Amino acid sequence: MKTKIIYEDKHILVVYKPAGIAVQAARSMEMDVVSELKNYLKSSYVGPVHRLDQPVEGILVFAKTSPAAAALSKQNAEGTMEKEYLAGVLAAGEIQTKATLTDYLLKDGKTNASKVVEASVKNAKKAVLSYEVQKMISLDTIKGGLQSSTETGILPKPKTDKIALLKIRLETGRHHQIRVQLANANLPLLGDLKYGTEQSGKLSSLLGIKDVALCARRLSFKHPKTGKIMEFCVSPQKEILQNLTV
Repeated sequence: MKTKIIYEDKHILVVYKPAGIAVQAARSMEMDVVSELKNYLKSSYVGPVHRLDQPVEGILVFAKTSPAAAALSKQNAEGTMEKEYLAGVLAAGEIQTKATLTDYLLKDGKTNASKVVEASVKNAKKAVLSYEVQKMISLDTIKGGLQSSTETGILPKPKTDKIALLKIRLETGRHHQIRVQLANANLPLLGDLKYGTEQSGKLSSLLGIKDVALCARRLSFKHPKTGKIMEFCVSPQKEILQNLTV
């Protein structure tokens, strides 16, 4: 089983999902986290409360009963379930050390992609996140400054652009929210082929980053039965995030 169980009781399962496996796959023959947990529990019921994109790693909580699913889903909808992420991004030029991003996102069901739109657009949903820079590395210290590659003008300039490690807190839970909002703020996630820029894509390829550099590292919520505050934290397994956290 690829999914790692961090905590389990009669009501909930808290797990670590590695990058590359879907929470709930669209194809019946494709193994996903829900299927793995059903096999583990020998049960036909596992209640997903929230999700992570397939290329993203991190912590998830699942309900083992319908009442637990309802209680946890309510916390998630109301924003009282606290989620903290670590992200590796390309920071071109100036970057604020702390910021709150507020946008309106519209999901396209046909392409499974979201984009930032005006608040007045029909079906647009408000998305809010805050970030704080934890660390920055100048590109001139990586791969010999990438000097041979920057001659093409495609890659970032090593003297001015940086790779930044961001600590992110979500206030809302929208489709692809972190990836879309950071890309819109000129902070594309490394390894993100869907929303990244040509520059971030080339840099990711050069550095061997194959998955989105994003980890759901901390999760806090009230236990659906006891009301006790439950808090869990993991260390990222992706090499780029590991390198940035040391």
